Amino acid sequence: MGSLRLVLGILALSVVVTPIELDAQRLTIAPQVAPANYDLALVSAHLRFSVAASRERVGDYRLEGTAIGALFFGALGTWIGTEACRNQPTPIGSGSSSSCSGVTVGLVGVVMGAGVGYMLGRITPKYR
Repeated sequence: MGSLRLVLGILALSVVVTPIELDAQRLTIAPQVAPANYDLALVSAHLRFSVAASRERVGDYRLEGTAIGALFFGALGTWIGTEACRNQPTPIGSGSSSSCSGVTVGLVGVVMGAGVGYMLGRITPKYR
């Protein structure tokens, strides 16, 4: 409770002292910046036409997104499944064994990751 009072006291003191310090330095809280009045129409037109002429759309990243998504989410799913199997209690009866493995969750991760990667790759254009 004492530390809460200390923090609130410091906060109250800073709220009171900060405007006084700013006034002593003759500073405003938010500095006023005047916008520059330059005519950039010629420069922006030149950049727009030069960039558009040098780049043309040649496709998208479907295959790359599918592969990266499947690898990443498949590895993540396999790791989660393996950790879940390690935390499962061991069977007590004789002849019964644990059939738990992380491969099932990994395969679900591969399918979901491939789908997400495909969709993200489909909306990302590839330029030449």
